[in-house]
Amino acid sequence: IQPTSRTLLQLCSNGSKRKDKKVTFADTQGYSLTLTKYLTESTNEPPKSMTSGTLISSDTDSSTKEQKFAFKFTQPVANYVEFKRSLEQHNVSLENIVVKNSLCISGTVKVKNLSFDKTVSVRITFDNWKSYSDHKCQYVKNAYENGALDTFQFNVDVPQCQSEDIQMCFQYVCDAGEFWDNNRGQNYVISVINNRSSIEKSKSPVANHLSNISTHAPSTYMELPGPQFNTWVGWEGSGPFY
Repeated sequence: IQPTSRTLLQLCSNGSKRKDKKVTFADTQGYSLTLTKYLTESTNEPPKSMTSGTLISSDTDSSTKEQKFAFKFTQPVANYVEFKRSLEQHNVSLENIVVKNSLCISGTVKVKNLSFDKTVSVRITFDNWKSYSDHKCQYVKNAYENGALDTFQFNVDVPQCQSEDIQMCFQYVCDAGEFWDNNRGQNYVISVINNRSSIEKSKSPVANHLSNISTHAPSTYMELPGPQFNTWVGWEGSGPFY
């Protein structure tokens, strides 16, 4: 069967309407030909290690400027039962104590409320009792002591280049009499640690760094928070200490 002339005409007409394919690029349409991404160093990357010379120099400088201390006693409040017993027996007891930034000894003292008028002081020596000084403690309001106990705060500056042990005891004077807490006659003793000798014994930067960490490590319960973060700041929202 041969197609009619009309059919051939339609085929030719349809073929003439077919469009040729074209290739276009993004830049001809107003777009960029490339996509650029910038990669930066992650903030989680560890810091670059210091050279041995830098680390040794840093540790040596800190050893000459910062003093280290160690308590020769346990924080009284750490043994709560003994702390309460001592307070009942002697009417006064050191509660806790810290050395802040190697510059100041700070702590709290608990006393029984035997009278309205009372004075609490810390007696401290930096030269094995060749001389001593008395520092008056400040009353701290505590809403949870129900009037049976009172809290007092003390702050004593530490002399620079302190070499001898620091010793202290606490005096409570009121209408009922005079009472002392001297840690069962042993006083509260804080030792001074020689950082320079500990650093000179180390042979490598890593050893020096670890030596500083171990030297700085406090004695028992020395890591307890300072008094400004313990009993009296924000007492309105805190629970009872006992």
